[in-house]
Amino acid sequence: CSYTLTLIRILGLTTVFCIKAVNADGLCRTDDFSAAEQTVMDAYAAYYGRPADYNGLEYWADLIRSQPAGIQAIINAFAASQEFEQRFSHLNNTELVSNIYHQLFNRAPDQGGLDYYVGELDAGRRSLQAIALDILSGAQNSDVLILNNKRRVMADYLISSNELRKNLSGNILAEILAGVSESEESVIDACTFTSTHLAEGPDSLDEVIRIPVVVHVIYAIELYNITPEKIRSQMVVINQDFTKQNIDHFKTPFEFTDLVANVGIEFELATLDPEGNPTTGVTRTYSEISGWDGSDEEKPIEQRSLYFTDQGGHDAWPTDRYLNIWVAELSDRHGRLGLAGYTRFPGADPRIDGVVIDPRVFGSIEPLVDAHTGGRTATHEIGHWLDLYHIYRTNGDCEATDYVDDTPTAMNQYKGVPIYPLSSCGSTDITMNYMDNVRDEAMYMFTNGQKKRMRAVFARGGPREGLYKNRINQ
Repeated sequence: CSYTLTLIRILGLTTVFCIKAVNADGLCRTDDFSAAEQTVMDAYAAYYGRPADYNGLEYWADLIRSQPAGIQAIINAFAASQEFEQRFSHLNNTELVSNIYHQLFNRAPDQGGLDYYVGELDAGRRSLQAIALDILSGAQNSDVLILNNKRRVMADYLISSNELRKNLSGNILAEILAGVSESEESVIDACTFTSTHLAEGPDSLDEVIRIPVVVHVIYAIELYNITPEKIRSQMVVINQDFTKQNIDHFKTPFEFTDLVANVGIEFELATLDPEGNPTTGVTRTYSEISGWDGSDEEKPIEQRSLYFTDQGGHDAWPTDRYLNIWVAELSDRHGRLGLAGYTRFPGADPRIDGVVIDPRVFGSIEPLVDAHTGGRTATHEIGHWLDLYHIYRTNGDCEATDYVDDTPTAMNQYKGVPIYPLSSCGSTDITMNYMDNVRDEAMYMFTNGQKKRMRAVFARGGPREGLYKNRINQ
């Protein structure tokens, strides 16, 4: 194995970078990473003891390239992260510093270094994140070899996970990286483990499933020919909501906090169309067709114009490869919002399989209507697309079920901003769940049971298994 080592000074931080590592037997895949990407990879290794996920890598690397203070933004974000809180908040300062040495070099710190850094933390002169990067940059002798071996494994994981559109859970990745030592065998073992488990199904490990999305914009007035920025704002919201990155989930009442789930599903605008050509993941059609032209269940599918290009709508892209979202007006006879959206459940005819949403409830950028300003209609409707029912299922019926064990059955749907606690059917109602019908700002969580039900659609024999398998070609 050969290395090209470069010293780069970023905002006063000197870090040793292994720009490219090539394993002679080819078991560990490699590529060139930019200096900004290497900085991010090292920050994840030092602070979390694991590789970055690809989306995080690109986001933070872009920030470093565009802003002189980008590395400080990473430091601040890592300090406030839920992952740090869950994995390390129980440690004292001595244990935190020792943990960094173990994560990076598989060894305990020397006493002098430990005393110095603990003293810095105790006095509040330096943050743990800054200390982590300082320890990394000071690697010498055998520590450098171990660190570079870990970098090789991180590079291999990032390449493979990006191609397969999959991530392994943070705890699993930390265990993999912890096993990497000075030996070549440890590197090969780690690369083999990640490639094997990335190839397995979604229930083998709690990996993140990435879904390519195509947005079909159907508009009769220019106001509803929504901007790319508005579309991107919607992608941000659903990615936060399905990965428990939405800040407002902390408002969940204590009674339900143990139920709040990271569903582990991410959505990204498609980069290739069905023919393999580059795409923005957005189609645009000027037409008098509205969202209502796809909703009439009494009509034969062939007469539901929204779903057919030759009738003024737009054909669905293959539903075993994409989530189709049609953004089309759903006005009442007065021109006001008549319906926010509707969805086809798994198993629908592939010509109409997807989500339909009015442009005034899509994303978090104008045009928007009251009660739908946070982009949560898409979260709710995609929940249906992933086989979730309303938590109240049928108004007035406590016997009706949403087939999820940990969502208390509600007698009726809620509207507006309910004030906790509210009860029906013998239990407190979970009104802040995405599958009720409250205002956007009043919904902010899925449950663990809902997570299990949604992910089951991608499992072997599940109704969206094909999409799970085919997404690696996007």
